[in-house]
Amino acid sequence: MPGFELQLRDRHHAPLPDGVEGDLWVRGPTLMPHYLNRPEETARTLVDGWLATRDRAVRNPDGTYTHRGRADDLEMVGGITISPTEVEEVLAAHPAVRDVAVASLPNAEGATKLRAFVVPHRPGHAAGLEAELTALARTRLAPFKVPRSVHFVDSLPRTATGKLQRFLIRTTTDSANADSSASANAPAATAR
Repeated sequence: MPGFELQLRDRHHAPLPDGVEGDLWVRGPTLMPHYLNRPEETARTLVDGWLATRDRAVRNPDGTYTHRGRADDLEMVGGITISPTEVEEVLAAHPAVRDVAVASLPNAEGATKLRAFVVPHRPGHAAGLEAELTALARTRLAPFKVPRSVHFVDSLPRTATGKLQRFLIRTTTDSANADSSASANAPAATAR
């Protein structure tokens, strides 16, 4: 877009090279001047004329950008920060999956494990699907990105505009059972 600049930065605000995932910053003529009555938030978001979008992205060699998700959607698993959208894209490629979300949940010992929440195309026909999804993830993802369990649900919590409400998945699920698989018809929070 003419008049705007994009830049990917690390957590210390240093620019990153192509191919490295980072925080997306933008500057241009129509950026907001500040948040109303929120000076601390303004100081975190606007730095030297640049706006921290809180989006994660990668700049490709051809100059285009690939969005990797929101910084506030990142998940911590075994001390490693991951973007759940990468895992969701792999699982969503399976023809039996209508919708999917991934979140990290603590188990009984407090260790976080990835759990996939899957809406199958044909409810009640999820037999064997958990094993297929786990095998698919193992072929395309690093081991620490493979969900440790799959929970089948009727729907996922989304806003009126379709945005996934990941915070509801994290807070309304029985996190004590994050290591165990749920039955094919177990309900999940479906707030809208």
